Amino acid sequence: RPSSSSELAAELRPASRPLMVARFMARTRARGALLAALFSGAGALRTRALRANEVGSLATRGFCVVPSWMPNEDVARVQADVSEIDAHGLLRAAMVGSGDNIRADESIRQSGMCSLIPGPPLHVGSADTRWQLTEAMGRLRVELELAPQLSHLSELTPFETELAYLSYPRGGFYQRHTDVPSRGWCIVGRKPCDGSSLARYERRRTISVLLYLNLDWNVDQWGGQLRVFAEPCEAGQPVGAIGRATRAAKAAGACKPVPAHQRELHYDIAPEGGTLVLMRSELVAHEVLTTREPRQAVVGWFRTTRPMEFCAD
Repeated sequence: RPSSSSELAAELRPASRPLMVARFMARTRARGALLAALFSGAGALRTRALRANEVGSLATRGFCVVPSWMPNEDVARVQADVSEIDAHGLLRAAMVGSGDNIRADESIRQSGMCSLIPGPPLHVGSADTRWQLTEAMGRLRVELELAPQLSHLSELTPFETELAYLSYPRGGFYQRHTDVPSRGWCIVGRKPCDGSSLARYERRRTISVLLYLNLDWNVDQWGGQLRVFAEPCEAGQPVGAIGRATRAAKAAGACKPVPAHQRELHYDIAPEGGTLVLMRSELVAHEVLTTREPRQAVVGWFRTTRPMEFCAD
């Protein structure tokens, strides 16, 4: 029998943890059911499953294009919500850079963005559509997690997804870039020795997601293509493997000069409504060519997290 209150607390603490977890999970399920009831005014946004060759392209080339991922009527629902958000002035200038160097720079990027996690006010546009879109992206994340061809990738951490509406005005563009800063990992939280109660960890973008919303896009007249830069890759070889092998051979003095046209390829992807594009965030450079008509898209990133060691003092 415990002889003091501190001993009693120590004895009860291990037994209470499972109960606390069970209560938390019950509250989470109840909250999910409540949200589902609140946002059940329309049918779920429909999407199709990824095909084996599409997932294989993401694994070996670093990107894939998925035409007709979402049917036209559902694409129109999402685009209508973007237009409502825009009409309420909630699209802000999209930023460039990372860390302390995040800024708006129209010489690099001209587009507007509105975050969906957290999202705009519920009374603006269709909160139901945004909820259904978030659910669709959650299903996509799980599908990628379960794909055997992508087993070499890091875990796509639940509840760490970034999601936003993106709108390019007439004349909008985005210069060549990758979606992961040079350091790669971003620190979240502070160390306990700095007085933080939030567990400190790192995260980075792993898979970039684009869903185009403009139906019947005339690419010859309006431009606005996504230009993806990718190295040539042998069948079945994970993306980046050729680059790593080339760098190793170069370091060993066994690398022959490669003709310029073989060093890098680029692919121009038309921003046709319903088309989904997936890219390896840290590997695949890309740019948005100048658009001669306004166009909208959904942009997102599935992220990976990892713990950090705390300081000793």
